[in-house]
Amino acid sequence: QVSESNTLFISHSEGDGFGTSDYGPRVGIGTLTPDQPLHVDGGVRVDGDLFINESNPQIHFTDTNHNNDFAISVNGGLFEIKDSTLGVDRFTLDSSGNVGIGTTSPTAKLDVDGEISIGGGEAADEARLTFRASDESKRWVIETDLSTSTSEDLLTFRNINPVSGDNLLVLRGGGEVGIGTSTPT
Repeated sequence: QVSESNTLFISHSEGDGFGTSDYGPRVGIGTLTPDQPLHVDGGVRVDGDLFINESNPQIHFTDTNHNNDFAISVNGGLFEIKDSTLGVDRFTLDSSGNVGIGTTSPTAKLDVDGEISIGGGEAADEARLTFRASDESKRWVIETDLSTSTSEDLLTFRNINPVSGDNLLVLRGGGEVGIGTSTPT
């Protein structure tokens, strides 16, 4: 169907369809009033690659009320996830493979500007931070062992060694410190 206003609209019996309009060089799918060169009102499926070729390509995720909007972009060699609602960068990956959370210029493989929370993993009362050599030969662990009473909670520093693997420093929730023992008093 072509109207007098140079609008082409192809539809089925339910009324939505494909059209070009007098809104300039724009195509609407599922809409008669496209506001971008390609405006799709409804779902989109791509079987294959999708390329965005632009100097600062962006994909915007916007809810209908614009309350919690995010954007993914590539800007100056940085892959970024931004909170568009607040105008804040949340995640940055640079060309060296460094990841920044809360910073747009990470200086290490993981650079976090803010607090970090480490959960319990496989056992709900344990959390572990491991430091290791690239050949796995030497490892250090900072580990928690949480009890039902905070005064009994343990924070341990130990060397993971196939021979001993002993706790080198233990801090108990009640304020006790143990060096060379797992049970400070």
